[in-house]
Amino acid sequence: MFFIYIIAFLEIETLKLITMIVSFISYKGGVGKTTSTQNTAVCLAHAGYKVCVLDADESTSSKDWIERRSAEMPKIDLIADNDEDNIGITIQELQQEYDFVLIDSPPSQKPISSIILLISDLVIVPLLPKGAQETNTIHQLMKKVHNLEATIGKEIMVRFIVNKYKDWVKSNLVFMEALKELYPNKVLDSTLGDRDEFSKVTHSGKGVYEGNDKKAKAEVIALSKEIINLG
Repeated sequence: MFFIYIIAFLEIETLKLITMIVSFISYKGGVGKTTSTQNTAVCLAHAGYKVCVLDADESTSSKDWIERRSAEMPKIDLIADNDEDNIGITIQELQQEYDFVLIDSPPSQKPISSIILLISDLVIVPLLPKGAQETNTIHQLMKKVHNLEATIGKEIMVRFIVNKYKDWVKSNLVFMEALKELYPNKVLDSTLGDRDEFSKVTHSGKGVYEGNDKKAKAEVIALSKEIINLG
């Protein structure tokens, strides 16, 4: 069964040895943080990677999602932990056991978010193409990142992904261009479209990789490939 999953994933990347902590974080809800976490987890699990989702969001959406997942699908483990006094230890322990630890972070500026930023190998920030409102949120997060970088004396790898992106809508194109100008080399090439499939598959504990929408599947494959290449 393991080799079947790898063959299915060859359209993404030849399996390579990797250990990576990837957090999906935003200071606001509703931007696709949990969606990105879950769908990346599914893609990586189909590749044969050993994957654990750490649900640090008080809403426990990822925990509810994993409980609906069929045992016949590639295995994804999940740990729920939003205790700021313990989460760093939890992440370090999971890193010893899994190829990928994907963190569904809380949408807040609480201390737990700073801990997650510091311990992650890669921080992915989902955004909606909504102009000034979204830009202000980005600035708040990046100010925190720069302060933490100054504290530890090294760079925190942050990448932005635009969710619900419509490349035929002028305002979306303008937003993307402005984002790349503000943060060159920090915007992922992959985007996630405004597709019903993302919410549809969630109800059965699936990712769009396991669904019927080929465009949605291609988007999460591209995202997963970029993550692997950054590892």
